[in-house]
Amino acid sequence: MTATSGDTSPWASLPADLVRLVGRRALASDVLDYVCLRATCGHWRSSTASPRGSDITDPRFHPRRFYMLPQEHGFYPHNDMVRLFNSSTGTFIRSRHSLLRYHRVLDSLDGLLLLQQHNSGRVRDIPICLLNPLTGDISELPPLVPSMRPYFSLHPDDREHAASLNFSEDGVITVMIALFKFSRIVFATTGDERWRVSTWDAKFPTMPSLSFQGKIYACYSLADWCTHDTIVKIFEIEPPVLGLDLSSLPPPKLIVRCAIGKITFYDSVDLIECDSEILVVCSKPSVTFSGIIVYKLADLVLGRVAPVASIGGNALFAGIPRSLSVSSGAVPGVVGDAVVQRHPMYGYLRQCRLDSGTWSGVAGGTVSRFYCRKQVER
Repeated sequence: MTATSGDTSPWASLPADLVRLVGRRALASDVLDYVCLRATCGHWRSSTASPRGSDITDPRFHPRRFYMLPQEHGFYPHNDMVRLFNSSTGTFIRSRHSLLRYHRVLDSLDGLLLLQQHNSGRVRDIPICLLNPLTGDISELPPLVPSMRPYFSLHPDDREHAASLNFSEDGVITVMIALFKFSRIVFATTGDERWRVSTWDAKFPTMPSLSFQGKIYACYSLADWCTHDTIVKIFEIEPPVLGLDLSSLPPPKLIVRCAIGKITFYDSVDLIECDSEILVVCSKPSVTFSGIIVYKLADLVLGRVAPVASIGGNALFAGIPRSLSVSSGAVPGVVGDAVVQRHPMYGYLRQCRLDSGTWSGVAGGTVSRFYCRKQVER
């Protein structure tokens, strides 16, 4: 079906029910596709629900596959703008919001930004809040009392803290932040008047961590000099249960303790979400061998220490502050079923194929030293 010159495009006359069906399909794939669909014409826009002004707890409009990229000053946005990267398509977008002029980003969770105010000047202060960078919707969290401020004097370094989000059926949001520097968890809900601090001291060091399905997972490796094995420990931190005494947060639970081979210098471990499961990426460099071993956390929990050779054609970026899984087609020069790391001495990106263990360079790939060192709060 084509339209003659001067006629209205037939696409603009699609029935509203059909437009909504197409919109639901687009929204299930990528919220950005849905936004672009609504921008096509006035009829399509009026036939579909606007993401702007929607409830921030509505998971349909969460930019889940988008990751915030560090700006010139780490996780301080440049003026009122942030850059977002889609790990599936490789799309880069810029999002602007006035809140970003006065806030820094503590973490990015399911595409939502956890913000903390660092500059006054607004008529109404919003100390801590959640922001959907695509829709502009916000949800305020309890303000900080003086006794809580030391816990939020954080450097924007992913290895110093980890955060998670939970959404209840009645729209209550629970935010939980693990502070490795203090060996504490701080947490609050959108209905609370103040933040709470866990009563226990886990004494866990700074370690790679991951937020997954509302829980926080943290791991570290240590040397067993009796057996000369490298031991990996992985902890699971569950959120508080609404309706119970929120001050009694369950302590971290050890879910994995296993050996992953003999001790080598500079062993490192990362946790990365890939295709809705957690992967444990172990780097074991030595004089004669520099290898990457990847395990499924679900296998390790069951006692199966079996490396995987395929990760669904994806590529894992490990060993940098923002470890993530991307589609191999999203980043030029990156192959599938591989792990990408920064060279420890020269800074260029290199990739290791899981099936063969061979290394190769990533064309044009570098990671700045400024990004990899601890950021200094301005």
